[in-house]
Amino acid sequence: MFRESSDELDQIHALLVASAVEAGLTVVPGQVSYAGDHSAKWQWAGTPGEEASFVDLALGLGAKGLYAEKLTFSLSDLVGSKLVDSYLRDEDDSESPDIRLAGLVERKLKAHHKQNGQTYAINHMFWAGGVFHELFLGATWFEELADEIDTIVQGLKDQQLAEGVATRNQETRLRHERAEQLARDERYGKARNDKQRELIAEETFPDLYFGEVRNINAIAKYIYQDVVLAEQEQAAAQEAARLRAGGDSVSVIAAKLGLTKEKAQRLLYLADQDTTGEEQ
Repeated sequence: MFRESSDELDQIHALLVASAVEAGLTVVPGQVSYAGDHSAKWQWAGTPGEEASFVDLALGLGAKGLYAEKLTFSLSDLVGSKLVDSYLRDEDDSESPDIRLAGLVERKLKAHHKQNGQTYAINHMFWAGGVFHELFLGATWFEELADEIDTIVQGLKDQQLAEGVATRNQETRLRHERAEQLARDERYGKARNDKQRELIAEETFPDLYFGEVRNINAIAKYIYQDVVLAEQEQAAAQEAARLRAGGDSVSVIAAKLGLTKEKAQRLLYLADQDTTGEEQ
């Protein structure tokens, strides 16, 4: 439940504490929290102006004391908790917010600095009959401000996400460009095993750390197998077709290209397939 102003919350808090003392209840100030492992919790939902009935209820149920808490507002604390909850945290301390972003949010909310130190909620509890009884009231301005901060923080999070995606896309493009460069290196095609390919990759990109070189090499292997070899085979097929058009036999074509006769026949078959496809 909510009340319009901090002053109203202060007045209700004072009234409850005074009523409890007058009734002989022990008033315990400090932080009030609910232990979730207890079986039941009852929350006051009475009419504004009847908050004192909460003390009457405590007496009627035989409670011996009342726990009373008044929560005061801190803009920096609220902003910080919102940022931490949204994972916009300090790089070195995951429990602290990003200082730069915290300052940015607080500047957007400079009109609310005047509310620092004001009461934004009161919480009163007593224990009776195996049940926690609670009266909690919050200020409407605090809820509205919290929503406003959520909107700002979500905007920052979306912006960071977009920037992160752009950065990752740029890094991915650069990685693929380097991988293609590596795959088209003449030495790469002549390498006989992965170890030799890794060495070629390290020599090609000496300034990159080892993990990134391995990533580039892994992509380069697929580019070489799926793209470069296919391009080479297509070029060889076109050359074989040109030689056949000049009157060379399969045996001569194989000899000129340094291939087996079976490989030369395969290249001519591929050339015929390409020609058929173009005609269709």
